[in-house]
Amino acid sequence: MKAVAIFIAAIAVAVAATLYIQWPVGHIPTYDAKLVRLAETPEQGFCAGIVFWATVGEGSKWQAKDCRAKLDKFPKKYPHYVSLRIAQTFFCRGITKAGFTGGVANCVSILDSYTYWPTYNGGLTANWSQKRPYPKKSGPSIG
Repeated sequence: MKAVAIFIAAIAVAVAATLYIQWPVGHIPTYDAKLVRLAETPEQGFCAGIVFWATVGEGSKWQAKDCRAKLDKFPKKYPHYVSLRIAQTFFCRGITKAGFTGGVANCVSILDSYTYWPTYNGGLTANWSQKRPYPKKSGPSIG
C-alpha cells in the first residue's frame, strides 16, 4: 500500500513538472548591464521623460508609477505594447512636455549620440555590455 502511494506521488510530480516546463513564459523586461529596467512601451517612455525632468535626472519609482497609473486612462494615446524605438521617442515627448525646449528630434539625437536610454523609473542609463547591448540597432556601436 505504501509503495503504491509513493508510485502515484512520483507520477504526479512527473506530470506536474512536465506541465510546469511547458507553461508559457510572460514578457521578460529589458535591462541594462547593471540590471536597471529600461522603458519599453510608449507609456513607460513618456512617464520616464516627465519624471526625468521633474527630478532633474534622478528618477523616482513612485512618481513614475503614479504617472503610468494616470496614463492608463489614455491607452490609445500612450499604448502599452513593447516597442523600444517608440519608447525612446515618447521619452523625448515627455521631457519636451515637461519643459525641455530642444524638441523631440534633438532629444532623440542626444540620446543616440551618448547611447543613453530612459529607464522604467525615469532616469537615463548608458551601461551596456555584450550581453545587454544598447537597444537601438541603428545607434552607435558600443565598442
